[in-house]
Amino acid sequence: MITFPFLRILASIFFFAALVSFDPQASICQTDTTETPRPNSLKAGSWAMMVQIEGAVRFSGYLGTVSGKYHITNNEAVRIGISFNTYADIENKNDDNTRSYSSLGLSIQYVHYPKSTATVLLFFGGGAFFENRRETDKNEVIGTSEYSNSYLGLSALLGAEWFATK
Repeated sequence: MITFPFLRILASIFFFAALVSFDPQASICQTDTTETPRPNSLKAGSWAMMVQIEGAVRFSGYLGTVSGKYHITNNEAVRIGISFNTYADIENKNDDNTRSYSSLGLSIQYVHYPKSTATVLLFFGGGAFFENRRETDKNEVIGTSEYSNSYLGLSALLGAEWFATK
């Protein structure tokens, strides 16, 4: 069963994709056809490094990924990333519980750029990921429990890039 929140999320994704794929320089009223598109780094053989930090304002943990991206063609790239996440719960005075976890993950993704000459570049793709997570729960009454889990899965991506300079 498809729920209303799911449809809202799906509609938002399609609206965002349409918005970022619109190129204002390609309007019908444009008279100068000699203007070249804005240069960017989407060239076959080019490399890019990406750093993603989530929850940086929290002092209880770190969520982040470092990725490298290699462009196979002007419209296609392969992205490989490693992520490291930690979380340490400050002891809760109401229930005497403390929880902490850490994880290490690897991912590989194929990225496709439908139009490599726009000002804002829409991309989509997908890939696979692997994550190993360790978790510890401490309770003064029950004791300590430790868990270790591994995950293997598929990912999908949709986004936009804007290059400040070439």
